Amino acid sequence: MQIKVLIIDDDPADREIFKHYLGRDEGEGFCLAEEATGTAGLARIALFQPDCILLDYDLPDIGGFDLIRQLKGEGAGSPAVAVVMTTAIGNEQLAVEAMKLGVMDYVVKGTAGCEALPRAVVNAVQRFRMEAEIAQHNSELETIRAELFEEKERYRTLTEAIPQLVWTADAQGRVEYANSRLREFSGQAGDVWHLSELVSEEDRAAFDLQWWLAPDTGAAFIAEVRLKRHDGVYRWHLVRAVPNRSSDHETVKWFGTLTDIEDQKRAEEALRQSQKLESLAVLAGGIAHDFNNLLTGIMGGASFVSDSLAPGPARSMLDVVVRSSERAAHLVQQLLAYAGKGSAELEAVDLGRIALDTTDLVRASFSRQLHFTADSATGLPPVRGNVAQVQQIVLNLVVNAAEAIGDRAGSVTVMTGLESLDTGNAAANILGYAPKPGDYVRLEVCDTGAGMDVVTLARIFDPFFTTKFAGRGLGLAALQGIVRSMEGAIQVRSVPGEGSTFRVLLPAMEGLCVAGSQRVPSDQSSMPTAILLIDDDEGVRKVAAASLRRHGHEVFTARSGTEGLGKFQEQQAVLGLVMLDLGMADMAGDRVLRELRVLSPDLPVVILSGYAERDIASRFAGLNVKRFLAKPFTVEALEDTVEEVLSGKG
Repeated sequence: MQIKVLIIDDDPADREIFKHYLGRDEGEGFCLAEEATGTAGLARIALFQPDCILLDYDLPDIGGFDLIRQLKGEGAGSPAVAVVMTTAIGNEQLAVEAMKLGVMDYVVKGTAGCEALPRAVVNAVQRFRMEAEIAQHNSELETIRAELFEEKERYRTLTEAIPQLVWTADAQGRVEYANSRLREFSGQAGDVWHLSELVSEEDRAAFDLQWWLAPDTGAAFIAEVRLKRHDGVYRWHLVRAVPNRSSDHETVKWFGTLTDIEDQKRAEEALRQSQKLESLAVLAGGIAHDFNNLLTGIMGGASFVSDSLAPGPARSMLDVVVRSSERAAHLVQQLLAYAGKGSAELEAVDLGRIALDTTDLVRASFSRQLHFTADSATGLPPVRGNVAQVQQIVLNLVVNAAEAIGDRAGSVTVMTGLESLDTGNAAANILGYAPKPGDYVRLEVCDTGAGMDVVTLARIFDPFFTTKFAGRGLGLAALQGIVRSMEGAIQVRSVPGEGSTFRVLLPAMEGLCVAGSQRVPSDQSSMPTAILLIDDDEGVRKVAAASLRRHGHEVFTARSGTEGLGKFQEQQAVLGLVMLDLGMADMAGDRVLRELRVLSPDLPVVILSGYAERDIASRFAGLNVKRFLAKPFTVEALEDTVEEVLSGKG
């Protein structure tokens, strides 16, 4: 490869000597040019573009060092071309200064120095090119380093900006990087720690197993676990991690995020609880309906026979049957209360007064180590409900609170107050729905008992679950049904070892509207008439028909809606009353009644049902229903209802 050399020297003899020694070297091909002054040399450089300059230290117009500085311009480092400096005298200080300016070599004029001139030029050019390559490489490395730093800053900014907790970990799961959110959440101060240290004991075994199996699949790691916050509180998180694999497909690092899904989990659990309660409510309602039909036959039949017997042992035994049936009917009402379909009449109820009275009642039944405190805010509006059901709410909560403390010393605090809810502050409702905006009367019962863990808390309204030694009935299960039927809300806070707080919110009434009116007994008896009784339960038909016939009424019975419509058309001319069951297999009672009203708009109709009038009245709106008779009923209640309707009092 030819090397272009520019000789800048004011001595013609020296230039000839340099050309002689460079020209005789057959190992290298040199292309030579020469100038006598520094100014001319600078001009020639741009045209000749040499690979190396043989530069005399002492020039008449420009000193060698000054010329080098001009070659370098404003930049630092070496000149833009290889320079070998020549001088008539050897001077170590000059050599050091030359090297500092970027000169590749320093040659002393004379035979000894010129002998080595070709090699000095070649080495200078090679060294210059090598240093230029190194400089270029360093420049590229610096560019890469700057780009990496910029990328790192972008990554850091991104990980700090997103709402997730961001981390990286080695193949064993040791966290090597955590963004500020994760450091704040975990409270981890160490440089390296294991992600599973945050996982709850309940989730850790499954988490660790899934973690160790993940590298074999090479797929993303995904898990839902409870992670411990720095204050000891566990919150549900979605863990997602992507593996970084080596060329031999070994996982060497994980990049992951932690997303808080606590609210989502609570919503899912609330939905599951709501669906579970709805399913159980449907089951309880169905059982109660069928059981009411059975009780109507038992209670009505026993009371019918009892009325036909003279006083004696047999009549006394039938009275026991009637009382037992009434107790069974009360149990059915609890089932209906759990199902949210209680049949109690609604009225304005003073929740504050009931809370104070019930607490005083319970106080006497427990140890004196247990301290009861009851306080009710003044001027509370009433709630629309039933006194017995509201008493059941208070009684269940106060008794449960006392039993949670047991024989130990402790306290139960009962408070009532007013709370206003709107769409922005609607209280969390364990029943699974958001309460409507408005004013609510609040019942709050706090205890210092054992408290409940998450598993127990999730099952407190389950009618098949109890923490007591022996079951005590429906309890809280019936309570939630009552509150749900009143369109209220329930909040529960409980911590093991710290006790529990139950808050019940019931809609406040705007005015005192006592539901239901007192019926005035009639002094006049109605005339016997023809009655059509439509009910799919044989026991109900037999008892009701026998009771009505005893009072002189002619009774036609039908065991289905279809049969009832047929008999109605046959006997319409003589009928004075229709008694219609609400729930039948072939046709619902409201549908049957709509068909009847086409034929007879004004004929008196009494609806028989195991549900409350307020729960079914809307189904019969505009159909001219005279009365609703709740099952189970005694023959006396049946006869009184018929008497009131036929005499015009119903």
